[in-house]
Amino acid sequence: MLLNKLRELKVTLEDVRGRLLRNRVGPHKGAPEYGLLPFQVYPEGANLSFDFITQPKDRFPKFINTSTPVASMGSCFAVEIKKYLEQGNYNYVSTEPSTAGSAEWGRVYTPKNMLQIFQYTFDDFRPTIRFSRNSRGVFDPYREGRFYPTLEEAETANAKHYEESREALTTCEVLVLTPGQNEAWVDQSDDLAWAKKPPPEAFAEYGENYFKIKQFSLTENIEYLDTALNIFWKHNHDAKVIFTVSPVPSYGTFFDVNVASRSFENKANLLLAVKQVVNNHPEQAFYFPSFEMAILSHNVNMQLDNRHVRPGVVKRIMNTFDRCFVTEE
Repeated sequence: MLLNKLRELKVTLEDVRGRLLRNRVGPHKGAPEYGLLPFQVYPEGANLSFDFITQPKDRFPKFINTSTPVASMGSCFAVEIKKYLEQGNYNYVSTEPSTAGSAEWGRVYTPKNMLQIFQYTFDDFRPTIRFSRNSRGVFDPYREGRFYPTLEEAETANAKHYEESREALTTCEVLVLTPGQNEAWVDQSDDLAWAKKPPPEAFAEYGENYFKIKQFSLTENIEYLDTALNIFWKHNHDAKVIFTVSPVPSYGTFFDVNVASRSFENKANLLLAVKQVVNNHPEQAFYFPSFEMAILSHNVNMQLDNRHVRPGVVKRIMNTFDRCFVTEE
């Protein structure tokens, strides 16, 4: 009993020490004995900062100035990016009122949804279902947008949106893309992803099994993003693209799985896909680690070295393990 209490006291003191010293660690160094530079060695304490996560700096060429036309598109974090760019010292491209991007695309969650925007902007886009209807009116299922009283008004608005989308994507010199989710409702007749879950009216009209919820594979996401970039650069040859993955977790999942675990799984998928696409286009595509800065820095579950889990947290994790797997029988 006494030995257990002493062990618990040691754990508590180690936790307290780590918290007290987090902002007092020395300058971060590499490991010259292994030929490793500072950014190649995991840092202790507060050295795991935004500045560290964006090293080495030469991977971020400075090609934006106050006159550079910058456009953006993407998932939930894209709302914050747009707000910052509009309010800052940037020449932000905005062809239509929108909370999340340079045109009225709405929030664009997945690489598949992104690809479809480039397709309908520049190519002959012929989905099986062109417009849908719910209690609010007629809408375009392939983007978050407005609802219209009649089909004619929706068609007129869409034609104008296509023009505005084309202007945004051809006048920008830098495009910031922020995929954030990896699940979508798909029309099984043409494999196109809707911007949101189809409404009850669509299921009633086309059948309960006409649409399916899909989690996209890594291979699919790489293909979608690569194809989207090739379409984009065909019409805007010299533009630079900055990818960043939204750190905002999924609100929910339509699969019978835990949303927190599935959300992180999907983020990992998107990170790998984006980095592969950036590697495919090293002169024109770049990666900015918004996700890592939000998730990795100041993790209170880690010890002072930022690598090992605090003993008290380990204990809680393993107690949870017991509750999940261990029976009293």
